[in-house]
Amino acid sequence: MTRKLLFSTLILTLLVPAVVGASPFGGGEEAFARGQRGGSLFGPIPLARLARFLELTEDQVTAIRQIAEDTRDAGAPTRDELRTARTDLRTLLEGDSPDATTVGETVLAMHDLRQDLQDLRQGARDAALEELTDEQRDRLQDLLDRRGERPRRGARGAFGAAPEAAF
Repeated sequence: MTRKLLFSTLILTLLVPAVVGASPFGGGEEAFARGQRGGSLFGPIPLARLARFLELTEDQVTAIRQIAEDTRDAGAPTRDELRTARTDLRTLLEGDSPDATTVGETVLAMHDLRQDLQDLRQGARDAALEELTDEQRDRLQDLLDRRGERPRRGARGAFGAAPEAAF
């Protein structure tokens, strides 16, 4: 019993402040996948701009747009669950005496949902990368290297935010 209480208190103390203040979409990448704020699956860089720089064909652009749309649609239920869990967590924390175990379970569930979204986005990036030629992948990786961007996991380590100065 004491261990369970200690564990729950630790979760409450360490994770809840970060969770409540954090974006439920992992830094807005879902917004980029939807094309909001001028971004794409590739980060805060519009697909049209990236298409010009990498000299993507219309078929490649269409395929990548479809991947982004499919990813958005596939992630919608998970994003809804995450929103609900976040609301539940706030309600718990605003209560008179929040149960540490319930709070901890909610935080862990939110973590799992975020991980599911991250895995979905990574799968989309990998699928989009497959649409590129070897030369286009190399150019994209060169852009990331010049910026000093740490490559993300996935085929050939590509797909981070591309440098704006290159455009």
